[in-house]
Amino acid sequence: MQTDTVVGIVGAVVLVSVMVGVFTYEYNNASDANEVDGGDGASMTAFNATYPDLSASDDLDGDGTPNHMDDDLDGDGIPNEADDAVSVSSVVDGTVAQSAGTASADSQTFVLGEGAQSFTLTLTYDRPTPLPAQQAPRIDWELIDPNGITEYNIEETDAAAPSSTVTVTIEFGGDLEPGEWTLTATSTSLVSTEMSYSGELVVGYAGAADAMDA
Repeated sequence: MQTDTVVGIVGAVVLVSVMVGVFTYEYNNASDANEVDGGDGASMTAFNATYPDLSASDDLDGDGTPNHMDDDLDGDGIPNEADDAVSVSSVVDGTVAQSAGTASADSQTFVLGEGAQSFTLTLTYDRPTPLPAQQAPRIDWELIDPNGITEYNIEETDAAAPSSTVTVTIEFGGDLEPGEWTLTATSTSLVSTEMSYSGELVVGYAGAADAMDA
């Protein structure tokens, strides 16, 4: 009986020691934990107040840093506090190859974040070796939004001058649907051909609240 009592007392002492150690650790490290959680939350709150039309968790410039932690939202090298406009530029390029008499397509996808207000896509390609106008290859363009709705569709005419540089600009504004947009380039020709296109996409976003109010 006495042995049981001793064992019980020893066990209680060990338990108390463990609890004291846990309490001491949590007490000493509580401020660090609060700083981490509170800092992240405070950062998102501050971002939402400054950029009410953007999403704090988006990553507009695709650099792996969420908006609310990114000192340069659009990746243009200008710090947010000194940047009057938020716009993201990206390179667009692709190749459409086809056999005679058949159509061939190449697709590109772009992800627009919340708060997108303008979309400008400039594309350029060179027509191949001179051919009769009726055989001149062409590229038709279609832009589809995240809901599957065609926002832009252009078919070039067969009478367009062959062996020339063609530039197409797709531009529109408004509150653009966030999510994945798809650009499809379709080549149509009576001869086997391959055409490469390149260009730039510039997406403009809502800026800081104070800049918009100014």
